[in-house]
Amino acid sequence: MYTRPMAKKQSRRSTALSPEKATTSRQKPSAKSAETSASRARDVNVENSSAQTDIRVFQLQAPLGLEDAPAIDPAFEPLARLKAPTDNWSAVAGLVQSKEGMRAKIVGVVPHDFVAKTGIAGQGWLRLLERHVGKDAYLLNPWPSEEALFPNPLSRAYIERPQLAEAYSRIFEAAGQPKALATGLCTSAEHCIAPYMFATPAFWSAFVSYVEDHWLVFVGGLPAVDQAALEAPFAGQGIVAHETPVTILIARLLPLFLQSELGRGFQALKVSLPHRESEMNAHLQSLRQLKDAAVKGRSAWLARAWNNYRNLYLLQVNGKEWCQRHLPALSLPATDPAPLATAQTPAG
Repeated sequence: MYTRPMAKKQSRRSTALSPEKATTSRQKPSAKSAETSASRARDVNVENSSAQTDIRVFQLQAPLGLEDAPAIDPAFEPLARLKAPTDNWSAVAGLVQSKEGMRAKIVGVVPHDFVAKTGIAGQGWLRLLERHVGKDAYLLNPWPSEEALFPNPLSRAYIERPQLAEAYSRIFEAAGQPKALATGLCTSAEHCIAPYMFATPAFWSAFVSYVEDHWLVFVGGLPAVDQAALEAPFAGQGIVAHETPVTILIARLLPLFLQSELGRGFQALKVSLPHRESEMNAHLQSLRQLKDAAVKGRSAWLARAWNNYRNLYLLQVNGKEWCQRHLPALSLPATDPAPLATAQTPAG
């Protein structure tokens, strides 16, 4: 179903700054295995340091049929158009582990509409990265309202395809992780888009290994109905336009990777996007703060308060019909006494 590129193998600290203001495999790998992988990933940087430039950002060309799609930003390098939307992870993973991808200290891969989504042009991103050297990865989320309204990054897929909740839950279960990771709450810091980010070759090598060897290996063992739901790209509209269920899964895995044995030694910076943050009204800001407090305090009472407040807000904004159709897939289970998504540390 997914083409796996040839891969080389390898204290979570995530902060948020604005551009203006310094803006399983089926058995858990041993500590020795994780250390060996990390060593190999570091060797990638050493072997290529003499030939590296500072920053290279590759931008995917727009899918066929988008006549009004923006041109490739002049500060970015074009990445060949995909034959199908389901090829995007293979294209990203292949690029960042290629000789081209290794010729930079920071390698970025961004979608065709990245500038429109983030409100920052290519040169602005290059200046931002140049000002804030020293991190292993630079993460972002162009939809901060999701951090207020959705339990976790997977939830936006449930608007278009509610059955994905069961498919994602089975993947977590097969990997020996809590099914609550598919439907439970996570903090706003864990909302980001992936594999679209900027990172060192060492980070990319370790993250690709984590995704390929610890997660996508389980997709092939899912029931046929789940595989079909994961394979079909979303329609070209809304917040999941031109994405696939697999890239949304990878976005959920990124913060889990930073907690794993392979990833906890890397430092990540989550970049705040002022243009998008300005769209957050007082209710959305309060909802985001309430959800963060529920997760950090492991409070089921606050989680329920967030769920009820969020439902009332969506009822006022989107109306009764929309809520009847979509809220069942977005709401916390009424029978779950602790609807949090942090039950265990994912395997490395």
